Order: sequence, then C-alpha cells, then structure tokens
Amino acid sequence: MNARSWRIRVMGALLALAVLPPVLSATTVLSSFPDIRQVQERGALRVGLVAKEIPPLLVTGSDGEPSGIEIAMANGLARRLDVRLEFVRTAATHDELVAQVAAGEVDVAVSSVTRTVERAKMVRFSRPYLTQSVAVALNRVRALRDNIACPNTPADAAALAARPDGLGITRGGAYEQALRNQDSKINPVVFDTGKDLYHALETDGLLAGLGGEIELRQLFAEHPAARIKLKLCLVGEQRDQIAVAVRPDAPNLTAWIDVVLDNVGLQLKPSGIFTLGTDWSF
Repeated sequence: MNARSWRIRVMGALLALAVLPPVLSATTVLSSFPDIRQVQERGALRVGLVAKEIPPLLVTGSDGEPSGIEIAMANGLARRLDVRLEFVRTAATHDELVAQVAAGEVDVAVSSVTRTVERAKMVRFSRPYLTQSVAVALNRVRALRDNIACPNTPADAAALAARPDGLGITRGGAYEQALRNQDSKINPVVFDTGKDLYHALETDGLLAGLGGEIELRQLFAEHPAARIKLKLCLVGEQRDQIAVAVRPDAPNLTAWIDVVLDNVGLQLKPSGIFTLGTDWSF
C-alpha cells in the first residue's frame, strides 16, 4: 500500500469514527451495560490527557483547546455515545495519567499511552491503534569516539546506561519503567522534558536518548539540523503498542471501543502520521 492510499484509508477511518448521530437526543437508546450507560447518563465522556505536547497526536490548538489525531479519535468515540467530551489535562507524566484512569477520575485516556504489563495491572486497555518502534537518538560525535553502533536489542540500548552520561530518558514514562524493570541497577539520565534531553544530546552532554519512534521523528522534524549531529536508530523488533487506557471498572466500555476501532479500521503507522495533519474537523 503506497503512502497516498494509506492516508486516504486512515482519513476514511477517522471520518467513519466521527460522522455520527447528533449529541444525546430523546431517541437515544441507552446501553444495557452499566459502565457504558453511566457515561451516557452523565452526558460526558471524561478523557484524560498529559499536559505536554505530543505532535501530531496531541497538540494545543490556536484556540487553546486540545487538538490532534488522538483528539479527533476521542471526539468520534464521544459522538458515537451521543455525549460531549470533558478533557482533564493535569497529568505531568504518562504514569500520572494512568493513575488518574485507575482512580476513576477519567473514563479513558489518550496521549500516546503505551500498553505495558505493569499498567495493565491498574487499568484496562483497548486494542492498539498504533504500533511504533522503540528508538534511540545517538550522538554521532560521541558514538564515533567510543566506537558505539546503533543498538539492535533493548538489552543493547540498556547497556548504554552503564556509560557516563550514556543514556537519557524522559521522566515518568514507559521507557523509564521498562529500563528499571530490566535491571534495577541501570542508572539512566532522567530529564523532565524532551527538550532538555535534546539539548543534552545536541551539546554532546549525552551519548544517546531513548524514546518512542514518533517522539524522536518529531524531534528531527522540529530540528532538521539535528540529523547532522544525531542518528535515529530503531531498536530491532521491539514494539511499543499505543492504546486507549480505560478505567478498571469499565470492561464493556473497553470492549465497545475495540469494536469501534475495528469497525472503522483505524490503524496508524508512525511513518505516515506526520502527513495526516492535525486540523481534522468533525
């Protein structure tokens, strides 16, 4: 499938997700499942978001409101339930966001949430709607000096953390958790923001940065000159599954979201989402 046909297919899926009946009316049939009916009777789907930007999946629009591909998806889910959207965008990290879902403070969460074994103990997950590679941004100067090649496995990437200022990650995300689960002695350099991590890489203060393929491709898109100094490495066959996190007491809402995603055929590709744009109108 070429890039144009894939883009048309994804656009069709998003439109199918969004072109739905108007907001709750007298003719609306309430679900027989209590967790779905609760959302309908409340009249709002509460959606948790991280406070940071994750372009093009989650950005802040010119009107100050959340926008992006994942917001378009949330909009389609709410409209299919005939309810409005209520956004809660207070979580500084993905771990905080998952905790909000687990506590029932929101019904669902979208924000490039990685489906992990640890998080699945706390919340339910839809089927993945995006699968990306684990990636490493490698500082070419330091890699050449230390004879370091692109890591092929998660273990190779983790081994970089054994070097002084070897491996950087952002705080409170799935990658920090995965590294520490692999080896409790691993000591990566933790940054509060991706911007701080990029600065350390660009100024030779860091050998490598670990993250999702989308996050690092966006970094290269925002800083074209970075390709001179940095190299993007995709780590072997390791895959990062992005899904909707759903509160733990809502099994039927989770199953319903799976049916919607399957019916509209929404399956995003990291290499193609940057051509979709974020200005979807529904």
